[in-house]
Formats: sequence, C-alpha cells, structure tokens
Amino acid sequence: MMRITFSAIVWGLVGALIVAGCGEPEDDAGQIARAMAAMQTGIEARRTGPVLEHLAEDFRTGEDLRPRELRAMMLYQFRRYSDIKVVTHNRDIRVQGDQADVTLDALLLAGRTMLPERGRRYSVSMRWYKLDGGWYLSRIRWQPKRGE
Repeated sequence: MMRITFSAIVWGLVGALIVAGCGEPEDDAGQIARAMAAMQTGIEARRTGPVLEHLAEDFRTGEDLRPRELRAMMLYQFRRYSDIKVVTHNRDIRVQGDQADVTLDALLLAGRTMLPERGRRYSVSMRWYKLDGGWYLSRIRWQPKRGE
C-alpha cells in the first residue's frame, strides 16, 4: 500500500513552479517555464488535469510514482487541504537538444483556510523531453531542505 505523505504534495512541483517572465521569447526554456506555470496553477486550483497533461509516457518520481498513482495522491491532498500554495525560486533551466534539466527550490504551503497549517521547503530536480514540438516531464525528484 502506498504511503501518502505531505512530501508528496511537492507536485505543487511540479509544478510548484514559477511563471515565465512576460518578456521572454518563446524559446525551449520559455516553453518549459510555461508548462511548469500551468502545472503550478493547476495544483493551486486543485485540478489534476493541468499537471497530468504535461507528463511524459515514461514519467516517474523519485519515489517511483507513475501518473495514475500521482493523480490519486494529488486527489487525496486536494481533499485534505482546501488551500495549497507553491512558491519557487532559484530556478535554473538548462536545455541541451531535446532534453532539459531543471532545478529549483520550492516552498509548499497547505491548509484548510487561507492561513497555512503546514509548510516545507524542498530542493527539486526535473528532466524534461521534447516530443513533437512539446515539452514533457519525464522525471522529478525532491528532497527536503536541510534543517527541516
């Protein structure tokens, strides 16, 4: 049986993820940033679709969750917390051909009201692949920041 923990909410990583600047050209890094922003918006709106549509067919998390399991985990967290916020910083997108590596720091906040009851910081790393002109998240790993 899969143990669902607050750390799994990091998909608010996934999308926990910062919006691309309005002035950025729509290059590969800009497309990835836009996809991450859509995922973050989906998580904060408590919707799984915007996250799942950006996952590659071979998607896996560091905890070996697949898309179906990830969806179940997100639905559990959405029922548990009515308010979920994701704050990211130190984002670095490195594109090399048809793959990209992204690292960032994320702060995940969750609660039943507008005031958060839980919060945790994570270091997040992702691998994205380009397929048919679109970018898809293939791998994601997160680790709690030290001292937390």
